[in-house]
Amino acid sequence: MAQKSGNITLIRFFLFLGLLGALLLPQDRVWANQKKTTTVQPKPVRWQPPAGVGASGRRTGNPPRTVLGGSRNNCAHNGDLPLTALIPQSYEGRVGFAPPTLYVYFPYDEQESYPVRITVMTADKGVIYQSDFSAPGKAGLLPIALPEDLELTKNVVYRWRFEVQSVPLDYVEGNFSLEPEEISLSLLASLAMVSPIERLEFYLEQGWWYESIHSFLTLEWKNNRHLHNILKSKIVRYNSRK
Repeated sequence: MAQKSGNITLIRFFLFLGLLGALLLPQDRVWANQKKTTTVQPKPVRWQPPAGVGASGRRTGNPPRTVLGGSRNNCAHNGDLPLTALIPQSYEGRVGFAPPTLYVYFPYDEQESYPVRITVMTADKGVIYQSDFSAPGKAGLLPIALPEDLELTKNVVYRWRFEVQSVPLDYVEGNFSLEPEEISLSLLASLAMVSPIERLEFYLEQGWWYESIHSFLTLEWKNNRHLHNILKSKIVRYNSRK
């Protein structure tokens, strides 16, 4: 129960991040080899939503059965949240240089596994990727890594759709697009050399939504004041009560 509550708090935090458009993290170092002196105070790293992007997508799926007062189908679920995509509130997610790892909150836990499908499509080409697999029957965050060899093109909006193939179908959708600016090989090499928290800070500053989400959720936060400051902030506590 504690783990599920923690998952819901994190999800609501990221949903609030997409709505507010500002995440503050203490910065211990300045990016890109800038010299730091004792007179320079650590500055906050703000989430910078990219400009010129389109709509977000379908954030939530079918309501939980507790809202409806009874079971609605074979894939009814318990809990406070329905199937939920971790996507920005009002704009498409930007990715930096590679196919992203997508995240959804998966609420179904009444059977061992569930048949699901992930689809990626474009307006011009239709479906460019589709995969069917089984998701474990465990409520929590579900990462969906798109294949590394999935070719992405600049100035193209990609729509992804995650389906729980129950009766009726439950699904969420999101959009993403590739960073339109050229990314140098030296920058990619630098990203591989810095610490995970510095990498996360860079993603936040660039407005790369999916890299930011993935980095945040895969960091080792034990005994780290960054996560403590975020989860104990008034913003998260306020949002977790909604």
